[in-house]
Amino acid sequence: MLRRIGIATVVAGVLIGSSAFAEEQRDAQPAKTPTTATPSSTGQPAMMMTIGGTLADLFTTLSVINSNAGREVNPILGQSPTRIIVTKSALLLPQLLAEHHLATHGHPKAAMWLGVALGGLGTAMAIHNMNVGH
Repeated sequence: MLRRIGIATVVAGVLIGSSAFAEEQRDAQPAKTPTTATPSSTGQPAMMMTIGGTLADLFTTLSVINSNAGREVNPILGQSPTRIIVTKSALLLPQLLAEHHLATHGHPKAAMWLGVALGGLGTAMAIHNMNVGH
């Protein structure tokens, strides 16, 4: 079960990242007509990658803990699923705000790369969790 959850979350993260990069490439091409703000100018693709990585890590962490296959080694998070969910959610909010701020204040590429880094980190942790869980 853990392996299926992990694979699904990693695949979803890759698809979100691919979609975000495709959108970034499309937006980089000169527009023929003036347009309003696009989703990438608000940091939406970066945020999707960050959320995807965080969810992948969260779901695989909870699966490992619930199956007694491992434990959370971060002492701040503890072993309580509720505490883990609350803490990871609280840590996610400033990350998303930073990406949105970068994107809306003239730094959309920095926002995108921050999303790639944070999403990749979450995905890497999810892969680690999958390996611990089996």
